Amino acid sequence: MFGLPKNSVRESRPVSTDGRLALRAARHVRVSLHDGGVVWIDLHRGKVFSSNRVGAMIWNGLVERWSLDRVADSISREFAISAEAARADAHEYLTRLVAEGLLVASDN
Repeated sequence: MFGLPKNSVRESRPVSTDGRLALRAARHVRVSLHDGGVVWIDLHRGKVFSSNRVGAMIWNGLVERWSLDRVADSISREFAISAEAARADAHEYLTRLVAEGLLVASDN
């Protein structure tokens, strides 16, 4: 759905104990937000990953330390889909970013 490769996805825990998203971009990753979405640049591997506006909304939720439910509600309202589907898709997207090494657990 978000334009990332469908490699095998390992289990991740993108949500902290207080319910907020607890991930950040890895130190070797640069993130560029633009009108059409978000671009992830992995400096170690020389790879570029891109995502649409939904990916950008999820990234904004990470930056703002929103809960996964709040991110899903925002996506649900914007695109007229169920909050449950938006939550599942957002969780899958975050899991893939972790599996690709683009996101790591937040220090705080």
